[in-house]
Amino acid sequence: MSKSIIIQAVPTIERPDGVVVPLEYALTSVTINDLYKDMGGNVEVFPVQGGQNNNTIENVFNYVQRNIDRFPKIKEGTTEAAGKTQRELAKEDYTKTRGDPLDEKNVKFFNDLVVNGQGPLFDFMLAVNYLEMELPLQDCAKFVASEIKGKSPEDIRKIFSVERPAEVKS
Repeated sequence: MSKSIIIQAVPTIERPDGVVVPLEYALTSVTINDLYKDMGGNVEVFPVQGGQNNNTIENVFNYVQRNIDRFPKIKEGTTEAAGKTQRELAKEDYTKTRGDPLDEKNVKFFNDLVVNGQGPLFDFMLAVNYLEMELPLQDCAKFVASEIKGKSPEDIRKIFSVERPAEVKS
């Protein structure tokens, strides 16, 4: 059985005690990887700050599970590429795939997040930013960009439920 870590955020009815995540997935986060190394691998529970709830954290690691083959390979508390940090590997990976379109499984994943409004998508973006996860952050940005590409400012306001700013009087 592979090792797991509990990631605790704001409790929800569905996930009051946190989200159990396989260590391999948890270490895709630069924040968790750094803490894991700093604590000598003796981390069983990782508290998440910033108001993220456990459902959002579960969404983040569902994304990781679907895309684990796209993340730099991680060993417990280290990276396989000698001398390179997790941040450096993530940036290298992003620059390789920057212009690639989002694949269908990830388009579906993000569409499922926004089925009940934009809130879960923005929560996802905040969580992966806090956890320093370059790949899901960039994929989320690609999704948002594809949603607004070629649309008028009024259409974009409707998509993201943004009210038109008040007219400035001179």
